[in-house]
Amino acid sequence: MEVYLDTIAKALGRTPSDITGISPLGAGMTNRSCIFSMDGRKYVLRMPGEGTGRILDRRKEHDVYDVLKGTGLCENVIYFDISGGLKISEFLEGSRSCDPENAEDVRACMAFLRNFHERAFTVGHSVDIFERIDFYEGLGRGSAMPLPDYEETKAKVFRLKGLIASMPGALSLTHMDAVPENFLILEGGMRLIDWEYAAMQDPLVDIALFALQSMYGSSQLDSLLESYFPEGCPYEARVKVSCYMASCGLMNSNWCGCMDFQGGEFAEYRRRQYDYAREYCETALRLKRPPAER
Repeated sequence: MEVYLDTIAKALGRTPSDITGISPLGAGMTNRSCIFSMDGRKYVLRMPGEGTGRILDRRKEHDVYDVLKGTGLCENVIYFDISGGLKISEFLEGSRSCDPENAEDVRACMAFLRNFHERAFTVGHSVDIFERIDFYEGLGRGSAMPLPDYEETKAKVFRLKGLIASMPGALSLTHMDAVPENFLILEGGMRLIDWEYAAMQDPLVDIALFALQSMYGSSQLDSLLESYFPEGCPYEARVKVSCYMASCGLMNSNWCGCMDFQGGEFAEYRRRQYDYAREYCETALRLKRPPAER
């Protein structure tokens, strides 16, 4: 934090001595954050984690925040350094993260997410999940722990690419990291924060990513879909979400490998994500068959 004091002061038009109350906010899987105060107001400083420069384009992230500015959907960004990824935003007093085991929280998050998706924002960049699988695999090659039946599983996952393309759906701005901790619940409102992976994609990807991060089982995924589609989940949407559970599970697993998360909780997280890839390949391929053949 200390190395950023001059940058913070300059960004806010003050001096380093005006910065008080510095305390860690926590370390995510990608970045570190802390809270600081100035003139009685609290701010959040996002400090990019080691290695993020290999996988993230901060100019694209900045473009996303430009599109969302003033919408009330995201955090209020005060300063953004495109070259290094340093970000200062207003601290949302009284906020808390979504509890993925709390049905009321989840319903609120899915209603918020659907409202965001239906507004169909656009940016000038997109993301290809299958390209990301290969990209992260390449970065992690030689250092990532081996996974059972990887080539066979990957081949099955890539079979889903054609299945996804065969079903209708329009691209729009998708968060691409819509996990419970990024939904901040406030008195009478909500914000979705940390848009560094956001890009044009199928919005249904966000549902899959929420379920994957929450380590949901099949019945919990069903409930999640019911929360997003209170009018009833279209069958093709269920098939596509299963495809995204598989493909994003493999993408997440390879991301962990390239970020060198080889020990402790991250190793377990990587294995769980890979298990989703294996399981939901079979689910998606089964769901695509006519009812009589399932």
